[in-house]
Amino acid sequence: MVRRKNITVLLAVLLVIMLLVIGCGGEETKGIDAKRDVPETETVGGKKSDGRSQEELNEELKKDAIEANFVELNCGEVEIGTKVYVKGKVMPLYSTKRLEDFCISTKESDDGYGVYTIFNVNTAEPVYFKENDILKIWGIYDGKDDVLGSPLIIGIIIEKE
Repeated sequence: MVRRKNITVLLAVLLVIMLLVIGCGGEETKGIDAKRDVPETETVGGKKSDGRSQEELNEELKKDAIEANFVELNCGEVEIGTKVYVKGKVMPLYSTKRLEDFCISTKESDDGYGVYTIFNVNTAEPVYFKENDILKIWGIYDGKDDVLGSPLIIGIIIEKE
């Protein structure tokens, strides 16, 4: 009787795992997807086709980006493609459709927090981070993450504080 119960539990666990694996597929996200909508530029000698280096483009992004406002981004009041920056704490890493995704939380008011999904396409120096590290991220607002519903930022420059 106990052996039959163990087999039943094992089969139930395997069924749940199979459903989770099957559920990981799905439709692609809308907005700017780094693999679909970002126009490619030719490089010649480390410079983009317009003559600027990646370092120059990164400096321009840092200069032009506005501070992300969670409420405005979450309510869709900011245009997709807007250059933004955000500073926050790395949340527990989780598995998503893309391995490059992670989340950060920001303190928005005395009792409020915001959560952003970051799609990591860091073009600056590599940054190694873990849960609870504080990062500053410059990138492009890309609507809402279709898994969590949080504002999605394509993280082009990531620095550890």
